[in-house]
Amino acid sequence: MPGSRIIFYVLLMTVLFTGCNRGNRTKAESDAQDSIKHLAVTNSDAFEMLVGLGAAENIVGINDISMRRSFFDKSRKWPSIGGNWRNPNVEAMIALKPDIVIGYKRWIEPEGFEDKLKPFHISVERVSCYYMSEYHSDLSLLASLVGKESRADTMIRDFDRIVNMVKNAVTDMDVKRKAYIEYSDFTAMGAGSSSNEMLELIGAVNIASKLGIQYPKVSTEWLLEENPDVIIKVVSADTITASMYERVVKRAGWDRLDAVKNSRVYLILPELCAGPRAMIGSLYFGKWCYPERFASIDPDSIHAYWMKRYYGFFPDNFVYMVHK
Repeated sequence: MPGSRIIFYVLLMTVLFTGCNRGNRTKAESDAQDSIKHLAVTNSDAFEMLVGLGAAENIVGINDISMRRSFFDKSRKWPSIGGNWRNPNVEAMIALKPDIVIGYKRWIEPEGFEDKLKPFHISVERVSCYYMSEYHSDLSLLASLVGKESRADTMIRDFDRIVNMVKNAVTDMDVKRKAYIEYSDFTAMGAGSSSNEMLELIGAVNIASKLGIQYPKVSTEWLLEENPDVIIKVVSADTITASMYERVVKRAGWDRLDAVKNSRVYLILPELCAGPRAMIGSLYFGKWCYPERFASIDPDSIHAYWMKRYYGFFPDNFVYMVHK
């Protein structure tokens, strides 16, 4: 049996032995659920975490961006509280009568926002859900709001197993490959981004980190000077296509880049470059930067395990590459 399948089945058997099946709650969780809070969620990453925790019934409204994300069954509908996380529709939010609004730490800007909600007895909880280093604390906080602490413990154990899988694969590694992660066209994910944290985990060099800002603008001339070994382009689910791949690799001058010459250019969903599935994205990053080190690891199988275990399905489009 190939090593990747062994890893997948070890993970699967571990879950079976935990006895923590979806839909089964402890008495403490059942008691908590009876008095649980209703949530309006402007933080799309927190929304993903909450659905994974089994707290979909506690959510009374989400932003339109969350509705377009690929981690849940699109047949499920939630009322809209506005287009994005920066400027939600406060009136729509109040009409849904949530107990708590879950937002990002920095957005929505706090000036006046909490004051608008306070007369309606609606509090605001701010959480990141962006960095792997904060995964434990973020998930535990959300779980405490919805009485899902036991399920959070299971998710954290699986998270830790995946992170340790990455760490073990790159132990005692001398070679550090150079990577360029592009968010939007010619905008890199630099120092302070989740992708930078992911590249540090796999022992690769983020060529944009030395630019000193989170999302620096770059040029083809700069890329030719840095000449990355691997290029990873972040795209939406509907553009993980061969035509998008061709559009990227055929940019003027890019035929001189080693990553292009060696067919080491990849497309990936943004949900795998930050947030609750960044640890799975790290498996893909590792596989692409160090295929020899990750030869026995199949990111697709582990991703499928995670999605089916916590969301009940596996999305069709999440990465694109020329060679699998």
